[in-house]
Amino acid sequence: MKRSTLHRIERLFLIVFSVILISTGVVHIIRGSMGWKNYWGGLVFPPFAVVFGLLLIYVGIFRWRKLRERPRDKKGRELDTFEDDWRKW
Repeated sequence: MKRSTLHRIERLFLIVFSVILISTGVVHIIRGSMGWKNYWGGLVFPPFAVVFGLLLIYVGIFRWRKLRERPRDKKGRELDTFEDDWRKW
């Protein structure tokens, strides 16, 4: 599978996941319940789920390329290892 196709699938998965998260939060807000239990038993606050879903959509649409780029130093060179991390400073 080509790298660009894989990136599109990852991006689509992120956007679909965020839409599901937003819709779940909106449904719980409309029903009047102020939370539901997640898989691990923790309480999820619906307005927080909606805001987090909107943030994920923003990242998936506008910031995906920036998220996928490798870090670069001040001269524009790609950092290959963690040993080169000092060049960013």
